[in-house]
Amino acid sequence: MSQTRVLVSLAGAAISATTLAGTPDQDRAYAAELKADSLNKSSALESGSGLSAAEGDSKVVLGGFTQFRYTMNFRDDPSTGGLPHQSGFTNGFDAPTTRLQATGNVMSKDFTFKVEGNFNNSGEFGLLDAFSRWNFDGASSVIIGQFQNPLWREWSMYPKGSLAADTSVVTQVFNPGYTQGVAYNYRNDAWNFLIAADDGLQSGNTPYTTGSSDVTTNQGTSNEANIGVSARVEFKGGGDWKLFDDFSGWRGQETAWLIGLGGHWENDGNTSANSVQFQGQQYMLALDAQVEGNGWNAYGAFIWSGNSPGSGGGDGVNNYGVVLQGGYMFTDNVEGFIGWNGIFLDGAYGQGNDDNFNTGLVGVNFYPFAKSSAVKFTTDLQWFWNPVNDNVATRSLAATNNNVGLLPSSEDNEVAIRFQLQVSF
Repeated sequence: MSQTRVLVSLAGAAISATTLAGTPDQDRAYAAELKADSLNKSSALESGSGLSAAEGDSKVVLGGFTQFRYTMNFRDDPSTGGLPHQSGFTNGFDAPTTRLQATGNVMSKDFTFKVEGNFNNSGEFGLLDAFSRWNFDGASSVIIGQFQNPLWREWSMYPKGSLAADTSVVTQVFNPGYTQGVAYNYRNDAWNFLIAADDGLQSGNTPYTTGSSDVTTNQGTSNEANIGVSARVEFKGGGDWKLFDDFSGWRGQETAWLIGLGGHWENDGNTSANSVQFQGQQYMLALDAQVEGNGWNAYGAFIWSGNSPGSGGGDGVNNYGVVLQGGYMFTDNVEGFIGWNGIFLDGAYGQGNDDNFNTGLVGVNFYPFAKSSAVKFTTDLQWFWNPVNDNVATRSLAATNNNVGLLPSSEDNEVAIRFQLQVSF
């Protein structure tokens, strides 16, 4: 029996014992209270906002989402160890992302928390968010724990709010990951500002003794910095902040826009006694803009990532990424979208490693329940018109992460088609 069912059974037994011990009037009053509570929970589930339980000034909301996908990849016949494959066609089903989260507050509405974990397509569970937030004066708050490094919007809403089945290749390559630290956040009706002192890029789920690692693409696996500083400032015109949790602009929606600037700096020293590591500095800067109107949306992002090796020797590198995309609601339930993203690496990687990489995107979303993304069907096509293996960043991505639909290939014009169901609860 699952842990949830055990808890429900125990709660039911406790309720039954309490009801039997009460008077008839108490029984009727309590039954009415339970009925009202069950209706509230049912309504929450239907809206995809989770199941909540409250006691006194404390509250817990359980929720999450799941994605189930069928992918077809078309490429020229690849070879492994000199032996050709049977075909350049690869296809199959998988569940790329299943997330469970608990949010709420403890003893006061001003002290909130979030814990979120993810099952990947191999069934492995990993911790993502695990932080507490203490709110002051209605606008300022302090965040302590492990959290997503929110340098640009597409990464911040990954992958639930993505316009396509998943984020762009650019965001997959440059993503700053999760980090551990302390952050200050200020938000009013127009401005949102966050600054954090943290453990650096891609440092989630790492102990403080983890040494830094210089990754060829300047993005990372485990990376524990001496000190890192992340910041993000946003200004919006019109709409509520929640409007920008996804890219879609529903029919009848007011026009609203947002522009943001995110940055990160870290010093990577040989802090671990286990091995000699990369020593230097890493930087990241992201400028993006999002706009949603009456049945349409558009988004663009420019990302710069670089490093300065310092005492580690060698030359620094500067890499760039660009994302452009837009969508249009043909009906209240059907949304079409189109996009392009490109990766431009530093020439220091050398011939056969630094070629530009471009991706074209076209697709359609179907929402069974109008103006709600609680259930979402997506079909999209990505055209990778440069060889994957001639760009060291995409070559690494294709070897380690197949969520984007990218597979290793030395030829151009690889195509991936994805069919996905996403359900939020």
